[in-house]
Amino acid sequence: AWRKYVGTALEALDFGWDVAEIVLEKREDGRLWLKNLEPRAQETLEQWVFGEDDSTLAFVQRDPDGGPLLTIPLEKCVHIALRGRKGNPQGQSILRNVYKPWRYMTNLKELEAIGVERDVGGMPVATLPEGSLTEAQETALKDALKGLRTDEVMYLLVPHGMEVKPYGGGNKMYDVGAIIERYKAEILMFRFAQFLKLGMEKVGTQALVKGSQDFFTLGLISIQQELLEVWNQQLVPYLFHYNSFPGLQKLPQITWADPGKVDITALMDAYGKGVNSGVLTVLREDEEHLRVAIGLPELPEGEGEGPRLPIEQRPIAGLFGK
Repeated sequence: AWRKYVGTALEALDFGWDVAEIVLEKREDGRLWLKNLEPRAQETLEQWVFGEDDSTLAFVQRDPDGGPLLTIPLEKCVHIALRGRKGNPQGQSILRNVYKPWRYMTNLKELEAIGVERDVGGMPVATLPEGSLTEAQETALKDALKGLRTDEVMYLLVPHGMEVKPYGGGNKMYDVGAIIERYKAEILMFRFAQFLKLGMEKVGTQALVKGSQDFFTLGLISIQQELLEVWNQQLVPYLFHYNSFPGLQKLPQITWADPGKVDITALMDAYGKGVNSGVLTVLREDEEHLRVAIGLPELPEGEGEGPRLPIEQRPIAGLFGK
């Protein structure tokens, strides 16, 4: 259920907000457990209910099957509003800033496709003798000119005295493909994802790719932090409100591993220098963390419990397990 919810929660990136209703179930031990987080489609939003202090109290949903309006209190929901300025419950989509270049790029793609279909050149212009065609004949001629293009049956029959010639679009030429690629790069730049194009264009250095990936990773981490803040402030207190744990000092926190690939060489080098300089003390917990980062199996039970010394300080016999 949690994995399914996280997938729908990421729709907040597209819409700017997401609402999921918390569904609990009673377990055999009497505690209320999280059964599901039911997403409420953004398309069904009718309105929001606000309190006297302008806080958002409820989500009013219109049944997509033509049913009645349903009011869902937000106190029993997980409500994500990305960058919701001035208490706006609908937040702001991360795609908002890329709409303008996307629209220009889409229009240019359509023009490019039409130009290719029309052989990237001109349009037919028909000069009609005055009073020579009936209204029906003129309509038929317009339909024929609209469908005139370069294909296997390209021809046009015209009455005597009529002239049809091409009309060019002008002498100034534009590289439509280059303009489209420029808008693509602009869209990627808004989300620090321009490194995706570096390999395609056969330009850029490895350092540039790594630097761009670092910015992209920071962007992902910022999104993670916003989601974690919502879950830890809304979902966790809701669960522990209906369940008592004697002796609990503070609420647990939901965590999320940072995205991106760990640079193992840099990690081990930094850790080794820290140990050799005396800044870091070697602990079993360090090895457990490094094993997870590197992808090594877990330490067997009982191994690595004793003091950990740098190799140059260990007894010779200790190096061979004696």
